[in-house]
Amino acid sequence: MDVEGWLQELGLEQYGTLFRANEIDAGVLPELTEIDLEKLGVPLGHRKRLLKAIAKLSATEKAEVSQPTSAEPSPRDAAERRQLTVMFCDLVGSTALSARLDPEDMREVMRSYQDACSGVIARYEGFVAKFLGDGIVAYFGYPLAHEDDAERAVRASLEIVAVLAGLETRAADLLQIRIGIATGVVVVGDLIGQGSAQEHPVVGDTPNLAARLQSVAHPGSIVVSEQVRRLAGGTFDYEDLGELTLKGIAPPTHGYRIRGKSKTASRFEAATSAGLTALVGRHSEVSLLQDRWAQVVEGTGQVVCLSGEAGIGKSRLVHMLRAHVSAGHALCFSASGSAYHQNTALHPVIDLLQGLLGFEPGDDAPARLAKLHQGLALHGLGDARMASVFAALLSLPSEAGQPAATAGTQKETLEAILTLLLALAAHKPVLLVVEDLHWLDPSTLELLGLLIDQVPTANILLLTAARPNFQPPWGARPQVNALRLGRLARSEISQLVLQVTGSKPLPAEVLEQIIKKTDGVPLFVEELTKTVMELGLLKDLGERYELVGPLTPLAIPATVHDSLMARLDRLSTAKTVAQLGAVLGRSFAYDLLHAVAKMDEATLRQSLQQLVVAEVLQQHGLPPSATYAFKHALVQDAAYGSLLRSTRQLFHQRVAQVLVESFATLTQGQPEVLAYHYTEAGLAAQAIPQWQRAAQLSVGRAAHREAISQFNAALGLLAGLPAGSERSRQELEVRLGLGPALMAARGYAAPEVERTYERARELANELGEAEQRFTILFGLWRYYLNRARLATSRGLAEQLIASAEESSIDTQWSMARYAMGTTQYYQGEIEPAAANLAQAVALYDPRQHVSVAASDPRITSLSCGAWALWHQGLADQALMRSEESVRLAHELSHLPSLAHALYYASLLHQFRRAADRARDCLQQLMACSTERGFSYWEARGSVLQGWLLGEEGHTAEGILTMLRGIEAVQATGAELAQPNYLAMLAELYLKNGEAAAGLRAVNDALERIEHTLERRWQPELLRLKAELLLAEDAGAADAARDSLHQALALARRQNNRSLELRAAMSLYRLERRHRGRCDGHQLQTACSAFTEGYDEPDLREARTLLQAS
Repeated sequence: MDVEGWLQELGLEQYGTLFRANEIDAGVLPELTEIDLEKLGVPLGHRKRLLKAIAKLSATEKAEVSQPTSAEPSPRDAAERRQLTVMFCDLVGSTALSARLDPEDMREVMRSYQDACSGVIARYEGFVAKFLGDGIVAYFGYPLAHEDDAERAVRASLEIVAVLAGLETRAADLLQIRIGIATGVVVVGDLIGQGSAQEHPVVGDTPNLAARLQSVAHPGSIVVSEQVRRLAGGTFDYEDLGELTLKGIAPPTHGYRIRGKSKTASRFEAATSAGLTALVGRHSEVSLLQDRWAQVVEGTGQVVCLSGEAGIGKSRLVHMLRAHVSAGHALCFSASGSAYHQNTALHPVIDLLQGLLGFEPGDDAPARLAKLHQGLALHGLGDARMASVFAALLSLPSEAGQPAATAGTQKETLEAILTLLLALAAHKPVLLVVEDLHWLDPSTLELLGLLIDQVPTANILLLTAARPNFQPPWGARPQVNALRLGRLARSEISQLVLQVTGSKPLPAEVLEQIIKKTDGVPLFVEELTKTVMELGLLKDLGERYELVGPLTPLAIPATVHDSLMARLDRLSTAKTVAQLGAVLGRSFAYDLLHAVAKMDEATLRQSLQQLVVAEVLQQHGLPPSATYAFKHALVQDAAYGSLLRSTRQLFHQRVAQVLVESFATLTQGQPEVLAYHYTEAGLAAQAIPQWQRAAQLSVGRAAHREAISQFNAALGLLAGLPAGSERSRQELEVRLGLGPALMAARGYAAPEVERTYERARELANELGEAEQRFTILFGLWRYYLNRARLATSRGLAEQLIASAEESSIDTQWSMARYAMGTTQYYQGEIEPAAANLAQAVALYDPRQHVSVAASDPRITSLSCGAWALWHQGLADQALMRSEESVRLAHELSHLPSLAHALYYASLLHQFRRAADRARDCLQQLMACSTERGFSYWEARGSVLQGWLLGEEGHTAEGILTMLRGIEAVQATGAELAQPNYLAMLAELYLKNGEAAAGLRAVNDALERIEHTLERRWQPELLRLKAELLLAEDAGAADAARDSLHQALALARRQNNRSLELRAAMSLYRLERRHRGRCDGHQLQTACSAFTEGYDEPDLREARTLLQAS
């Protein structure tokens, strides 16, 4: 079509030169908006006439306006789930209009209205789904998603309002429209059969919400939902309408009226209008950019080309450098490509120039022309021809009151722009940022190429940013620094999460999901963390967050959903392969995909190659031995989530069938894979035994957290089966496996341990399963022991003894004696405890214990027995028992047992005051606990770390570490050994000169003892009380003496020789200090009771005191 001839027909031929200068041809014409025409300097009346003519032109060219070819789905498109932005348009006053007009005139009015709306919607690649009388329903995000579908819908709405305001029809009045826009997850596609666009309905709340929002809009206005406002961000100005009560929509929903476009300068500024998090990582990139800027300041121009995928942080780095540069004596300018103006010559440059020259929206042509002349003169560019070239570029007349200036040639225009940029740089260093190069028009790219040639001799840093698939037309140049941004490291992701949460840590499992799902892409990290915070999954405890319920897989944030689907929609037939691959998992093998796909090999390989080229998948090796992995977990989630549930189930069932028939080796070694596909296929009966097998394998590999998840998966499926003895029997079996895994991973005192074993006891009683009674009692005994409920645990130990007597099974005898001996030990019954623990070791059968208990009873009996022997004054035997327990744990390669043995060995050396040996064992314990996620043992080990710091002279730091450790132990539910820990803490307070704090710790411990009956460390607490009384008040000798006599008496009743010796030494020192003499009888008696361990620090000190007397 001849554009100039068309303009002449309209009587607007004066714009022919202007359109030609701006390369507006027949292809560009339908994309012109009122904003574009305003920028070209076209007066309001002429703008309205042009827009009306463009709308008619678009209608003539369409064979059927209800089916815009730019985004029409195939009639065979399968229904799918996806996030969709729905626009609902309603013509104001159409009923009155139809009553007033002749039917044929009304038909023409409606046709013009529909044509105008459809044309705008199509330009923004929306899809007109249906006409409802005077209403229009349009989708943005189907059949093709874009990363900015919500923004496209709002832009289209603003343009529709503007177009209709200038549309001349047979109606006497101008047409007005109300528009509502909403975004949400829907099912969309060919739900009722093949046919026209009207046979692509949507199922979900979103269309209804859009319609209701439209109903509250005033004529000529647009109302959007909260989700649309969030997705479109700061691109637009909004009026908050508050909570709206809408018919059929519950609860009340927030609505916003669109006021117009905002004044934000870039997509990044629009997206981050709510605020920025601090920059995390990127140290080398920041250093490089700042170094290049320093070179520019010194007179050597630089070019840096940032590249990286969407959301990787290119704009965040640009923002950092702009802030750095703005602090100095420099000029900063920004331009960016736009997805809406890829065919508009020099569009980013025109925007930049308008900002540079100070153009305001209300400026008329003469005002703008004056600002142009003033700006050029300021930089010594007052040449008339130069002014004329810029005037033409900016659609201004060459002189006030004259027609638009005559455009220069492309070469002349580019050279003029280049001259201006170099003139600016001659006065001050210039940072010129050009983002989104992948959306630049060819003319702007050509300009950048010319600028790059000039940069080395100019004070300019040209900083560009583009996505990885963009190939710059200027090729490699020595002055160009390419900087490709990679993903954040794990530690950096954690830092960024803390930025979003306000420095409050998330639960470990939540953080782990965020790390796995986001793959180090900062945008994904921020948005997924925000989503987690908004879902109601967390409770704010002040300094941290905790889960309020079970953690479900995190959903894709709405803010990135559209961009992920856009990647998939561009793949055409390969999208189906991506969806099937997503069913297989984050990574999958070619041979398995081929077996499942039911697709000829050539087509499959071609589709996979397309997915690799599009960077949806990463490939390792070559088919048929190749493996593939989704580059991003969220892309996999998007592909998987787009499938209907029924389709997903069929795919999973097909995969499970193929695995059983053709991949037996895989299912034997990884039964969780088969279990997962059975589960997702809805085949619970087949899935449950596979989850159990997987959990048992995980326990064997000390992967207890994984085992817990697998046992819980089985329990979840069992709950959905019909009640009955078979289900109860299966549940009992699962819970008996879950109990030890919970104790190993979360500690013996975790609340889930009690719930698991109490439910197991209910099931065993219901089924009459007497054989399982012992195992259940043992699990409950361990729980109550570690909760320091010693009366309850003593009763359970007695039941275990009775049960073992009935069965006469040695393994049960061993475990029962261990339970009784350990309980007695903590209650301070040292001698019987040692006897029972020794008997437990003698009765041990290595073939049966590991699978029954969280840790091996022989090893635990040796460990606790070593402590009992030390209390009896048998230090050499205690050391032998402890070393044997650690050696056996290494030989058994059972990590929970090793952690148990190392903890007891560490504390034994602390009892002995052998700091070096305690440190060696503790280092091994912490390494094992950290590696395997044994939070229970890690917490207990951290208490000992505090004591060791005190031994090294870092007393204040040791106190803080110990306090945190005690808190961490209590967080696991454990109360056992708190008196011991508080005694260690009091000792550090004493060293640090904080006697009052030490006394508070001792009194707390003594009060606990009265509630828990944990008396084994009570003599030492009474001794420490005496020492602290004297440290606080030298005149408190009598009270201290009374406390020491109590300590001696209790230690003798307990046969607790080691603590008796310590009390006797303290009493001896007290008497010497306050009476000047002491016969040493008490100390001599205590020393004479020892028959070994003569090199132990306490015994050596006692002998030294006696010798000095």
